[in-house]
Amino acid sequence: MNKLYIKFYVYILLIYNLTFCKSYLFSVIISIYNTGRYLNDSINSLVNQTISFNKIQIILVNDGSTDNSEEMCLKYQNLYKKNIFYIKIEHGGLSKARNAGLKYAKGKYINFLDPDDKWDYRAFKHVLLFFKLHKEINFLAGRLKFFELEENYHPLDYKFYKTRIVNLSEEYNSIHLSAASSFFKKSFMKGRYFEECLLPGEDIRFINNFLLINPMMGIVKEAIYYYRRRADSSSIVQTQSQNISFYFDAINFVEIFLINISKSLYNKIVPFLQFLIGYNVLFRIKKSSTFTFLDNNHFKQYSNIIENLLNLIEDKYIWEQKIVTNNYKLFALSKKYHTDLRNEIIFKNNSFQYYSNILIDMTKLKNIIIWRILNIKDNILHLEGVDNFWLKREKFFYYCKFNNQTIYANYFYYCSNYDFVTMYGVIEKGRIVVFDIPLGTITSTQIIEFYISYMNKNIEIFPSLGRYSHIPTINNGYYISENIILKYINRRFVIFKYQKELEIEFEKLYCLQLYLIKKDYFIKIRKKLIKYRNKKKKAKEIWLINDRKDRAGDNGEYFFRYLKSQNLKRIKAYFVIEKNCTDYQRLKTLGNVINIDSNKYINLYLKADKIITSTSNNWATNPFNNDLIYIRDLIHFDVIFLQHGIIKDDLSKFLNRFNKNYNLFVTSSKKEYQSIFDSKYGYNKNNIILTGLPRYDNLENMKKKINIEKKIIIIPTWRMNIRGTREPITYISIHSDSFIYTQYFKFYNNLINDKHLLLNMKKHNYKGVFCLHPSFSSQYVDFNKNDYFSVIEICNYQKLLLESSLLITDYSSIFFDFAYLKKPVIYTHFDYEEYRNNHYKKGYFDYFNDGFGPVCKDINCTINEIIFEIENNCILRKNYLRRIKKFFTFSDSNNSKRILTEILKQNKFEIEHWNIYLKLNLTCILILLFFKLK
Repeated sequence: MNKLYIKFYVYILLIYNLTFCKSYLFSVIISIYNTGRYLNDSINSLVNQTISFNKIQIILVNDGSTDNSEEMCLKYQNLYKKNIFYIKIEHGGLSKARNAGLKYAKGKYINFLDPDDKWDYRAFKHVLLFFKLHKEINFLAGRLKFFELEENYHPLDYKFYKTRIVNLSEEYNSIHLSAASSFFKKSFMKGRYFEECLLPGEDIRFINNFLLINPMMGIVKEAIYYYRRRADSSSIVQTQSQNISFYFDAINFVEIFLINISKSLYNKIVPFLQFLIGYNVLFRIKKSSTFTFLDNNHFKQYSNIIENLLNLIEDKYIWEQKIVTNNYKLFALSKKYHTDLRNEIIFKNNSFQYYSNILIDMTKLKNIIIWRILNIKDNILHLEGVDNFWLKREKFFYYCKFNNQTIYANYFYYCSNYDFVTMYGVIEKGRIVVFDIPLGTITSTQIIEFYISYMNKNIEIFPSLGRYSHIPTINNGYYISENIILKYINRRFVIFKYQKELEIEFEKLYCLQLYLIKKDYFIKIRKKLIKYRNKKKKAKEIWLINDRKDRAGDNGEYFFRYLKSQNLKRIKAYFVIEKNCTDYQRLKTLGNVINIDSNKYINLYLKADKIITSTSNNWATNPFNNDLIYIRDLIHFDVIFLQHGIIKDDLSKFLNRFNKNYNLFVTSSKKEYQSIFDSKYGYNKNNIILTGLPRYDNLENMKKKINIEKKIIIIPTWRMNIRGTREPITYISIHSDSFIYTQYFKFYNNLINDKHLLLNMKKHNYKGVFCLHPSFSSQYVDFNKNDYFSVIEICNYQKLLLESSLLITDYSSIFFDFAYLKKPVIYTHFDYEEYRNNHYKKGYFDYFNDGFGPVCKDINCTINEIIFEIENNCILRKNYLRRIKKFFTFSDSNNSKRILTEILKQNKFEIEHWNIYLKLNLTCILILLFFKLK
């Protein structure tokens, strides 16, 4: 029988079993501890499986939750009485709860779904088929894909290149670590339990304990397990490095335990276990938080443990890891041998080699340099890339050969994102490699070759293409600019003189590639876009402007309003926002307000000349997510970052040029401008503009029209470490039951309900408004209400700022807006150290020396300062007024005007070209009129 017939036969059996068999096929055990807010997703992913839900038993084990978990469990148990079994136990940890659930499992196959995760709706069908086809397999693994905070597959996903049986004795690098993304035969689970220990690593120990006995497992590529990387970073895995047991007990519990089992069975550490240890050790070495979390004594102990583990495994099991770059591997091996192995490396036969005889073939390495930025302007190819080479920098340099020229690289160290950081701290500063290659006159095909010169040896290298390199990173990708066609062939840049016939040929080859990889949806898009790009000079530029997806009222809206008032003939401006939000209805009367979820928006995006945004979220500049690579050669817009507020902290990790690549970056003060220009952001004087924020124009214009009331506003910012979960597409926050246990909640809830403060507000006839940050907006229901403070989920910030007399905030940049109106501010820094450790690092702004109001470290100070301001009629103190005047470069309503002027400066060449065109046409008309009159 051929394979197709066998599969058909199995499908028929499956259909029969699913229709007529009454027993469960699957038992899914869900251990629940304070995760009620996620249960809808996880349970519904089982209810909606393509196999009949009647064949799935769900065992909900409430591990002593204190949130709404029990309510959610009972709700689903009532909905699906035949399928869902519910038990509640005293809190004892994940393993205890899973073991409790195992006692009630009736299905033929068992899965341990985590309550905040979910299965793809087709997963169980593929798992069932695999077990039917491979009866000898007791355990199989599904793919693990992250969602919410990131959208990548697990680093070990490389083993899922096809569905198959894996023998770890042969494929030692196909290790598996997750019980949640696995399925086990119930017959196989008899007598097997999870070790009941509150430590990370239960899954690794459980799975690999029996793989040591029988190293056979199934790999099912089509079964995808969605693992939630929580936006609030609150999961056990995400917080494990803040637990001392992670550094000591967990290693004894997992690695040492498995090593002892392997030695007792085989008198050695088997290869797949060595590979697993190498994986875990490199993961630990890469954790930079170790250095700050452990004290000196603990750090020395932990370092010794790591180095002892390295001594137990062969070098090859470090070097073959795919989760880190070579510099981490070389660093780990240097720790193993207590010497810097970069001094031991020799070069011969086009390979680097060190004394353990590990060869590093230079012709196979891809990411020595990753070109993050590629531009062609004025016939110069400009390249900027991250230097990932691991040798000592004083021993080598980069150069390239092109058109009989040798061009040397320049080096910059401005981007700390690319520092080489380990558990030992910063080992080496990140380095940017820059080439400016004059292209000259291209008459024939030219190749650019890049080299490393190392100890008088010249070795060709093959840099990789990064995010802003224009050339699509699939076969036959190309990029056209300034009468040049640039391709990446055999990992080298190849330059062609532009010819229409050549463009047509290259596009045909590229579209064929899109078809082969099943991305033919983009072929039509490309055809339309190329036709549009090849038209003569456009009559109007397309500018797309936005704030948040579901909300306006920020710099985007006010800049859009300014553009509408100017009636610019060569610019067509659109405001982009979701259609189902209230701000869409409010703004649509202005005209050119576009639904971000519409085809019209996609069409305008593809044709856009400028994207002008106040948010740094990726959706603002990329609606295609990872698929943008298929059309990025045709995307030619500039990005103008209006900002959400004035930057005072160090945000270089998020807003550096390699991460965002803004063409213009708006600032409002000389100090802010200098911080972006001087530090790790990577921008220069051509990218940074000092103009002020558009929303300040409205504040300045409206302050004389709106009466100031006896109103106090409290507007704190969010916290990364307690941020609530968000919808992955809409970014709308989801309520978190654990929020009420945070210091953040307790401080502000106590503040707005303090009796002494409320009595003073009553005495002086003041009212208060508490505005939560959008990341916490769903938590407004948690705060206790009273007659003097209202708690608002969605705030009209401009109206509140104009009406109010006093602002209380912590670290929110909203205080700059209030200071622009020259009103008093109070800062609440009750969690300053925690904020700096877990949120943003300190920048140029010092609250004590530069701030516009008093800084309070506790609630009593905050209450006393508020009462002081109330009793003094909220008049801004002179010392703070002087600071405000010193800080702001502008205090007028011309910020939008200055921004528009700076944007148009970028188009200077085009404008001059346009003016020359108009003058020539005018001259021709005058000549014709002259001859006609004659």
